[in-house]
Amino acid sequence: MKRLLSSLLVSLSAAWLPASAKEPRQLVSQDYHVVSATPGVQIFLRNKHAKDLTTFDASRTVLYVHGSTQPSETVFDLALGQGSWADYVASHGYDVWLVDVRGYGGSTPPTDQS
Repeated sequence: MKRLLSSLLVSLSAAWLPASAKEPRQLVSQDYHVVSATPGVQIFLRNKHAKDLTTFDASRTVLYVHGSTQPSETVFDLALGQGSWADYVASHGYDVWLVDVRGYGGSTPPTDQS
């Protein structure tokens, strides 16, 4: 009887665990280079979202643009400890986009900045 109660307690406890304590969502990450209106310049974009999500609306989409010192990858997608900020937001059901402005990170600089 004691063993049965222990098993039941363990089973019920697992069912009540918060989502963050359960198996983490598997994420998809894709990098893009988009040709800009400036000749020779490509803009870097990274998209992250949970693998089980395939459609998103504007209320569940976020765009992160870095400041003037670091590219978006090191600001928003640098894995420290349990992952990056982009991973955290994507694992909570958001479609996450990172962009590097011209001349930073994966984006190419305009020819006058080369």
